Amino acid sequence: ASKFAFSGMYGPGDVRAHLLSTGAVPEIVSDAWVRNHYKWVVWKLAMVELYAEMQMKVQNDLVEGRQHDDDHRLGSRLHYDAVKEELSARYNREYVEGKRSFLKGVLQRDYPFGVPCVLKVASIAVNVARTTCTLLLTDGWYGIYAECDKQLLALTQSKKLFIGQKLRICGAELTGGSPGDPLEVAEEARIILSYNQV
Repeated sequence: ASKFAFSGMYGPGDVRAHLLSTGAVPEIVSDAWVRNHYKWVVWKLAMVELYAEMQMKVQNDLVEGRQHDDDHRLGSRLHYDAVKEELSARYNREYVEGKRSFLKGVLQRDYPFGVPCVLKVASIAVNVARTTCTLLLTDGWYGIYAECDKQLLALTQSKKLFIGQKLRICGAELTGGSPGDPLEVAEEARIILSYNQV
């Protein structure tokens, strides 16, 4: 999603230029910050788009031949202006208002990770031997990898654990990495996640 470009070839660089033109601080709105948030905003809007299309398909299957006035075609939610607005709102929330997302607080070690939280599954990676599974989880603002036990691996293989699903997590362990900015430490940090914690 971080490499996604809209028609006219608009991408993360254009969003950064827009933020800077509205008075954002260049050191704060770094290329890495913009790419990270651009990726998660595009991912979120794409998931909303797919969900809306699935809902429309279900409705159409239930009521054959029904005409819908709403525009649910791909792109009705995922467009460049929506991404610009979301990133402007994120800049204001994070740096003007001083509010942090759950994962940012956890990775800076200011919030305890064992408390109940809800994260979404952004990707699933299973090794070639199908013996281990790593999830990329997100709070919508930042991401963190989770190493799963065999029961969770089995759920991914049976499609009961899937991309876009929300997981309610409690008592999981955070390991690796040192306290710091999520853009710098998220690759090293890991959640050790077991079936009983989801």
